[in-house]
Amino acid sequence: MELIPHPLGGLPGVGALSRDGDGRLLAWSLAVLDHMRHCSCQSCVDDVADTAWEGLLARSRIRPHGTAAARLVDRARAWIEHHADEEDLSVDRLAAALNMSRTSLHRKLVASIGHPPGELIRTVRLQLAQRLLREGEGNVSDVAYAVGFVSLSGFSRAYRHHYGEPPSSLRATRG
Repeated sequence: MELIPHPLGGLPGVGALSRDGDGRLLAWSLAVLDHMRHCSCQSCVDDVADTAWEGLLARSRIRPHGTAAARLVDRARAWIEHHADEEDLSVDRLAAALNMSRTSLHRKLVASIGHPPGELIRTVRLQLAQRLLREGEGNVSDVAYAVGFVSLSGFSRAYRHHYGEPPSSLRATRG
């Protein structure tokens, strides 16, 4: 594994980058962008920082919209939304629907969005649940079962973990 020093030289908590292909470069690049947007230190406002950021973007895994990776994510999201109500929705079924192996799907999703397919399935289901709750399409248990959760407590736990509030809070604020 090759370690390279970071180009901005003094960001807190960052000593070197790993080029082992697991997405750390992308995460570090996004952290640098956030730091540069909110920092008023001289190194972040200099032209040198701009040049370093352009170099980071060129080496990172950030892809422009419309690429094959973005189309893959769009296809995966659309398929998940269409099959969200099925309890047996799995990464294997998603990979088969997208005509690729489970390993290839995992590798491509992690490289393009930074999350594995199982997490994408859970996120899409929770986003769909949030939309249904906001629109008043039934109570919490109806929505939980409509998006494929088999346990109301499992749905509530996942929703609270993802959004930081229980799903019933949407029903309370809506009315």
